[in-house]
Amino acid sequence: MNDNTRNMIDKALKNLGKQHLWGDLTDEEYRSEKRELERQVNTLPQPIIPPDLVNLDRVTQLLSDFSSFWEQPAVTDEQRESLINEVFEETRRRGPNLVAIKPKSEYPPLFAYAITKEMRVTRGEWI
Repeated sequence: MNDNTRNMIDKALKNLGKQHLWGDLTDEEYRSEKRELERQVNTLPQPIIPPDLVNLDRVTQLLSDFSSFWEQPAVTDEQRESLINEVFEETRRRGPNLVAIKPKSEYPPLFAYAITKEMRVTRGEWI
């Protein structure tokens, strides 16, 4: 039921945008109706994703923002070390900097997906 409701609201949002684009709705009417539809979506329970399924797009985003996470002042050295031990089989460092990594066997597909997705996005922007 939630998926159907979510799909109906998504369609309504798209139609609302078209109506605004065509001039059938004023800016204020559009904003008001959009806020209401977004409120409805936010009240729906979030879909449950089984733990064995990986959101590859989210992983890609995290990997591409890795340096932002790494440099956050709130992240402790112990947390950084824990992450390194979880993801990487081997690391090489030069002082505090990582200079080479070998991911554990379960992680290369995620890195490969992230790299190919980044290449597709970049290539698409150039066209």
